[in-house]
Amino acid sequence: MAAKKKAAKTGAGMWAAGKAARNNPYVERLIDDDDLRDNLRKAFESSRLAYERIA
Repeated sequence: MAAKKKAAKTGAGMWAAGKAARNNPYVERLIDDDDLRDNLRKAFESSRLAYERIA
């Protein structure tokens, strides 16, 4: 029974975190702005490739 309560508590915490993230203006802009997402994706890929070169 304790496992069910713990799972329910974890699920509620995840739901609250998701709701809080969705209400964040930075996250909202990231969701709505295609160019911003594309630029972020390119920056992440470039940094990953740079790390691979030095590692």
